[in-house]
Amino acid sequence: MLKVENITKFYQKGSTKITAINDLSLTLNKGEFIAIKGESGSGKTSLLHTIGGLLRPDEGTILINKHDVYSLNKNERAAFRAEQIGFVFQQFHLIPYLTVSENIAAPLIAKKLKIGSRVDELIEKFGLSERKNHLPKELSAGEKQRTALARALLFNPQILLADEVTGNLDPGNSELVLDSLREFSDNGGIVILVTHDESAASKADKTMTISNGILS
Repeated sequence: MLKVENITKFYQKGSTKITAINDLSLTLNKGEFIAIKGESGSGKTSLLHTIGGLLRPDEGTILINKHDVYSLNKNERAAFRAEQIGFVFQQFHLIPYLTVSENIAAPLIAKKLKIGSRVDELIEKFGLSERKNHLPKELSAGEKQRTALARALLFNPQILLADEVTGNLDPGNSELVLDSLREFSDNGGIVILVTHDESAASKADKTMTISNGILS
């Protein structure tokens, strides 16, 4: 379960205090898939980063399976995030000097764990077998996003946070990525998809809107 309780996040811009997230609460259970829409600057990405343990809120708590994410120290939170939360972004965030296989396995390498069959399983699942030894610069946008999604799923997380994941993709790759999010949810995972795309949002069980940091 994900429980967001009365979180607020401020930014200071000069002498002006900007409220990115405004006393926001949200509860999601296993198997729920929601899409969040909103204009640029509405608080969408700040919300994802806060839920994902990357951006400490000024007020409120984030509970994942009853664990208070921000009660953990930096190293504990990083370990918890790696095991429980998968991130997929519009810009892919692949490591340019690593191959597809190495990018997918990067969390294992960082934890000094052995690279096992899970990487090969994901390469096969996302149709990357012929590209596994290629660098990101040699991939199409769709192949990059599939690599990023495979990496996000490496540890079988409880939650997937997806930020405009179809923004750079053609219709075929968009459908593949969205179907993968749907499959993850159908298998009991929680998905939060931030998107401007109506067709992408239609894959979710519920669409919500964020405006001025308020979710409705």
